[in-house]
Amino acid sequence: MLTSLSRFVAKSAQHALPLFKLLRKEAAFEWTEEYEWALQHLKKALFEPPVLSRPNDEDVLYLYLVVASEAVSAALIRET
Repeated sequence: MLTSLSRFVAKSAQHALPLFKLLRKEAAFEWTEEYEWALQHLKKALFEPPVLSRPNDEDVLYLYLVVASEAVSAALIRET
């Protein structure tokens, strides 16, 4: 999901990098302050306008699909 959203959220890859590193680790899972900061920052970016807001009736919406062998992601976008 992070990968498909990265196209629509500014600097999301940079902010989510600690989370991607955590997923790649082969060591035991250990949640640190760095991971918590990355998660909170990403959540804030996703919930602050104008990123997530209700479209107006006259807005043109675009549906972006990402299809991989193990997952399907979709994003409904309006141009601002």
